[in-house]
Amino acid sequence: MTLTTTNIPAPPKYVKSNLEQLKSAPDAPSVQYLNLLQALSPECTLGHEREIPGAKAGLFCLTGTKDICRTVDVVVLQVMDLFKEWVNRDKGGGLRATYLTAEEAERNCEAGNQIDKSTDFICTLVGVDDQMVDDQPLIISCNRSKLSTAKQWKAMLIATQNVVAAKWQLTSMVVQGKKGTYFNIASPVFLGYNSKAELSRYT
Repeated sequence: MTLTTTNIPAPPKYVKSNLEQLKSAPDAPSVQYLNLLQALSPECTLGHEREIPGAKAGLFCLTGTKDICRTVDVVVLQVMDLFKEWVNRDKGGGLRATYLTAEEAERNCEAGNQIDKSTDFICTLVGVDDQMVDDQPLIISCNRSKLSTAKQWKAMLIATQNVVAAKWQLTSMVVQGKKGTYFNIASPVFLGYNSKAELSRYT
């Protein structure tokens, strides 16, 4: 049954309009990210301190548990267009701050740092490698070359007419970049609509 936006429950309390509030909410479970591994990812590099056995390009890594998987099933709760400030690598690298607008980012960015536009999908993880798992928060962050995935996924979300009622599976595919190099991108697949009973899990 196709559910309309009028009978979709509100997202969980830990889904906020600000990403930092999401991470710091006292009643929020631990939030992890989903990384799509590339050939040069540390998790795939033999002898690297972040090496994970079994990791290879085209697989996903859950940052909290370090689990490696082929596919993940999620329910999207919220989509956020953000601007992230990254510290230059020669200064140690890493994420310094996240902003909701480009103006805020430009106003607060430290000299020498870089601002990247990012689309973050705030999700509930419900399955791994076609097996159900206990519901847990998951952030899928798309920037730079991943923005094409975000654009495609947002268009598909609009086509399904709602967010929380739909269930999605992410797989990976290999594409060729403008410079002729090959890399992996995530590809969303619509799995169908949740029943009203399933929707009650996300309130």
